[in-house]
Amino acid sequence: MNKLMSFYNPSWKELRKIGQSKLIGLSILVPIIGYMIIFNEEFVHNFELSKEVFSINETLEKPSNNGISIESKSRLFYFYFGLTFLGLGSVLYKLRCPPLIRENSSKSAYVRNDSSLMTIKRIKSIINYLNNKVDQVYSEELNDIKIAINEVETSHHGSIPPITRERHVIDLMFMQWQYESLTKPISRWATLISYVFGFLILAIPTVQAFILVFSAFVNKT
Repeated sequence: MNKLMSFYNPSWKELRKIGQSKLIGLSILVPIIGYMIIFNEEFVHNFELSKEVFSINETLEKPSNNGISIESKSRLFYFYFGLTFLGLGSVLYKLRCPPLIRENSSKSAYVRNDSSLMTIKRIKSIINYLNNKVDQVYSEELNDIKIAINEVETSHHGSIPPITRERHVIDLMFMQWQYESLTKPISRWATLISYVFGFLILAIPTVQAFILVFSAFVNKT
């Protein structure tokens, strides 16, 4: 696992592309109430493929005691477990993804949305927050930003002029956003694995259906 994490390190920025999807977000309901819909008798019959279109006979789709084929039941379980894994990934994303990343699609969006709200108190709070968290390379850059802001604050009696705000404060905001995007590595991996499992499980009946459709097309041409 450690080797895999060093080879590929998913960030919250990347997971956000899936996590912010409203459609994927609805999958959260599947583990809670989804079984009441998916395993409803009327819904189950929607998973039966047309015997006329696909030339399906009893050897391909063996019916069970209730008249629903075993293959259709398998498609139902793929559907249920696939959406359940997506729902689990969505829960992990919503609970563990830093609000800064959830609310801003990029560091540029963060600056655009929040730079006008930056105060001396908030700037110092961000510096103190990052002070013992960033690595040595960023630590040196953070220290340079801290010195520059202190100098400007002293020379302008506690206020930061717009030009300096654009130069130093934006660098600080970029650093904060980048750091937050890489926090909680175990949660990021758990979220990624849940999404991957969900999509892979949902892909199984999709591939099976494609093969059936392609076979039916070839047989009729």
